Amino acid sequence: MIDETYIAKPGRLSDRDITYLCVGENPMISPFLAKQVGRPSAGLSSAGYDFRLAPTFLRQNNSTVVDAPIDPLNAEHQKNAWVEEEAEDGVIVINPLECLLTATMETINMPDDVVAEVLGKSTYARCGLLVNATPLEPEWKGVITLELHNCSPIYPIILHVGQGIAQGIFSRMANPPARTYSNRETSATYQNQTGVTTSR
Repeated sequence: MIDETYIAKPGRLSDRDITYLCVGENPMISPFLAKQVGRPSAGLSSAGYDFRLAPTFLRQNNSTVVDAPIDPLNAEHQKNAWVEEEAEDGVIVINPLECLLTATMETINMPDDVVAEVLGKSTYARCGLLVNATPLEPEWKGVITLELHNCSPIYPIILHVGQGIAQGIFSRMANPPARTYSNRETSATYQNQTGVTTSR
């Protein structure tokens, strides 16, 4: 139910702000969990939202290693560099010093005056997992692709599908931007991505 007394203000968004933006016809986060659940936690926190790990992921392809860099603008390089896999028994194992491309279970629909940063979860950070994602810009839509890196040279890390993997921190701009993700000069390369997406 929409809070009729709610007043939008610029600055970091609280749980009340996020909830207001996630109800109605165009929710910012879908599906939306209005409270924290599971472990590592997922859902709404006091000052952000914890996204859940989806079961499909991309692992770098060891069988096609070549003596050349990966060009992010070369589709053939991307095709050869990654292999799609599915979680087994609800877990994904990321090996020492390995990188995976994963996705969130949530689809995002950013308002035209809100931007978000995506950060790692403390439970996994304490095991050596680095979570990398680019900012969620105003009017960007899609499933978030996450780059996960196991910084440990010794231990594999078990990732739990359907549980929290990253936290989004949302901020409302003082004024809506003149150019959003959907109408900027360069193409909206990753608009409406539906799952794990490699460089385009």
